[in-house]
Amino acid sequence: MNGGLKQNTWFRAFLEGVVIVGSILLAFGIEAWWDRHNERLEETSIVSGLHDQFSRHKEQLNEMIEYQKLKVTTVQDLLLIIQQNQWEKHADRIDTLLGIALRPATMDLGDGVLESTISSGHLDFISDQELRLKLVRWEGVLGEASDDEIVIRNIILDKIFPYLTGKGLPMGGSLEKMVSSEWPIPKRTLAGDPQKLNALCMDPVFAALLEELLGFTMHSGWEYQNTLQTIDEILDNLEHYEGHRVGPTNL
Repeated sequence: MNGGLKQNTWFRAFLEGVVIVGSILLAFGIEAWWDRHNERLEETSIVSGLHDQFSRHKEQLNEMIEYQKLKVTTVQDLLLIIQQNQWEKHADRIDTLLGIALRPATMDLGDGVLESTISSGHLDFISDQELRLKLVRWEGVLGEASDDEIVIRNIILDKIFPYLTGKGLPMGGSLEKMVSSEWPIPKRTLAGDPQKLNALCMDPVFAALLEELLGFTMHSGWEYQNTLQTIDEILDNLEHYEGHRVGPTNL
C-alpha cells in the first residue's frame, strides 16, 4: 500500500514537472512568436515608409532634372550669343538668361524613414540583402549629386557674382529673374546700359566663367540621372519585396 502511495506521489511530481516545463517552454514559444510578430509588423512598416520616402525623392529629383536642363540651355544660349557677337541684338534677353543661370539650386530631400531606421539599428529587419545594400549605399549616391551642387553654387557665389559686382555692372534685371520677384526699387539692367553690356560680353574671363558653369551643370545632370536610376532600383526592390504588404497583418 505504501508502495502504491509512493508511486502515485512520484507520478504526481512527474506530472507537475512536465506541466511546469511545458508552461515554461510555452511561455518562451509565445514570447518568441510575439517578438517575430512585432518584427514582422516593424518590417512591413519600414518597407512601406521607405516606398513612400523614395517615391517623394523621385518626384523632387525629376523636378531638379528639368531645372538642370533649363539651366544648361540657358548658359548655352548666353555663350552662343557671346561667341556670335549677337549681344546687342539680344540685349533684352541677357538679363533674363543671366538671372536663370545664376540661380543656385540644391536638392533638399530631408531625413525620413531610412535615416531613422539606420539610426535605430532596425535596418536588419529587412531580410533582402540586395535591398539592404542599396539602402546603405544610398547616402553615398546622394552625396555625389550634392557635391556637384556645391561646386556649382561656389562657382556662382564665389566667382561669378564677385566678378560682376566688382565691375559695377547693373544687376537689378538679372536678380529680379533670379529671385522671381518684382524689383522693389528703380531697376538697373544690362540692356539699359549698352556700354557695360558690350564690355561684359567682350571679356574672355566672363565667357570662361560661363563655360566652367556649363561644364559642371552638365556633369550634375549625369549625377542626377545616376541618382534617379538608384531610386528606381530601390523602388523596384521595395515593390517586389515579400514584406511589402498593404492592409492589416494577420496574427
